[in-house]
Amino acid sequence: MSTTAFSYHQQLHEPYLLSKEQIEFYQENRFIKLKQVFDQATLSYLNELISRRVEQMNTQTKPLESAKW
Repeated sequence: MSTTAFSYHQQLHEPYLLSKEQIEFYQENRFIKLKQVFDQATLSYLNELISRRVEQMNTQTKPLESAKW
C-alpha cells in the first residue's frame, strides 16, 4: 500500500462523532446525510478507486442506448 493510500486508510478509521440529534434522526428515518466527513483529496482518491473497480467489474459490452428497459 502506498504512503498516500495508507494515510487515506487511516482517515477512514478515525471516529466521526455524531450529535444526539443526528443519532435520533437516523433512528427515526434510517438515513443520515453527513457533511465534510472527508476532505477533497480523500474524496478524489476514493472516487478514482471506485471508478477503476466499476470498470473492472463491468461486463456490459452494449451501449446503454440499446438496453431494453
